[in-house]
Amino acid sequence: MSGSTGPLSLGEIRFRVTRAIVGAGAPFAVAEPVAQAVASMAAGGEDPIPALAAALERLHRAEAGMRPALVDDGLTDLDGKPLSCLFAGPALADLNLTAEAGSLDDRGLAAAIASAIRTGVLPAPPEDGVRVDETAWRTVGRFFDRCLVPSTDASRTTGAGAGLRDDD
Repeated sequence: MSGSTGPLSLGEIRFRVTRAIVGAGAPFAVAEPVAQAVASMAAGGEDPIPALAAALERLHRAEAGMRPALVDDGLTDLDGKPLSCLFAGPALADLNLTAEAGSLDDRGLAAAIASAIRTGVLPAPPEDGVRVDETAWRTVGRFFDRCLVPSTDASRTTGAGAGLRDDD
């Protein structure tokens, strides 16, 4: 670990991780259950953020796929890449499969995400919050920032916010 940052609330982890996954290219329908699973793992005392940061990088660089397919009782990507664990975890949970078969970019994280989704219980966080790897959390922050809209007059007139006058 490069040092830790925190304390973080589970809500902050869920919020930032959801948007970071979207910032890496995945839809909200994938990001939300994965973010909940990541928060659950963090609340349980493990730090999933370094593995998540690596998965975000692979997804962003198109080294991991986003098109899951079930082949011979295992998940793979339709484009021939290893399937991103961010897509594999929810699919494994939905299909009640293990991460043993198929072509996945990170079997361990896919299995942990699937397990947390199946359990569906968010453990109580430590009283003093959750601490995570500082360098990996900055990587999550970079992808989170990709979801933000610039605060300019042009952005406000084209759909971000209330417009130039907010008087309603």
